[in-house]
Amino acid sequence: MSKKPKVLIALRTKRDITPWAVGRQLIDAQVAAHPLLAPEYVSNLPDICRQRLTDWALAEQVWSTQRRMATEDGAVRERQDNFAWKRRKRIAHLSFLSHAFVNLQGKLVPGAVTAYATPHPDVDWWTLFLQWCQICPPQLAVLHHFTLPELADHQAGAESFQAGSLGAWYAPHFQNAAWAMYFGEGMAQHVDAPALQAAGFLVDAMPDGYLVRITPDLADVARDYAAFAERRAELKQHFPPGFFPMGDVPELLP
Repeated sequence: MSKKPKVLIALRTKRDITPWAVGRQLIDAQVAAHPLLAPEYVSNLPDICRQRLTDWALAEQVWSTQRRMATEDGAVRERQDNFAWKRRKRIAHLSFLSHAFVNLQGKLVPGAVTAYATPHPDVDWWTLFLQWCQICPPQLAVLHHFTLPELADHQAGAESFQAGSLGAWYAPHFQNAAWAMYFGEGMAQHVDAPALQAAGFLVDAMPDGYLVRITPDLADVARDYAAFAERRAELKQHFPPGFFPMGDVPELLP
């Protein structure tokens, strides 16, 4: 995985996000955050996102692609395939999603939306994150700016955190505290909103949970990472031991 600074958005959702209207809203929210986030390519595979986006009809066609699954009794059923959209020029990003589906054991596998983007001071990342959480109400979600000190971290879980991993499908969890986090279904009960607010953290009540920010501005992470990491360590004290498996101040680790 690239060790260049990046902005990460990742969310996990049980909601049905299969309609193309959802995909269009996600992309429109990016473009509203900054016109230079408009995608140039689309695909069903994030690792091979090379089909030039010529019009929205093409995007909808790729979005609607069906994937075949063989059942245990030999039958074949279909589910909607993954979708990826990418920009190589400034501001470069790769965004992709998978849809929730019921697996062969009859269990609901949640959907996921992830974006890696080149940091840019003119992008309203917070509003974009908020809008994505409104479009795809998540179980949990993160927004974070990874800078060089954190990208050099080698403790257990660091690579998963940097990749936007939110744990196993049936046991979601945060690897580490991100600058902004959404605590939704199954996670909101861990948030002591009055205590966090009294400690100076920003907490916004949502219909099914909370949005928590460690500092007022995402730029604080890059502006003074050591200060941000200390505030993150303070935030972790308001959660059960082990809730965030990673250590508190990565740049101080051997």
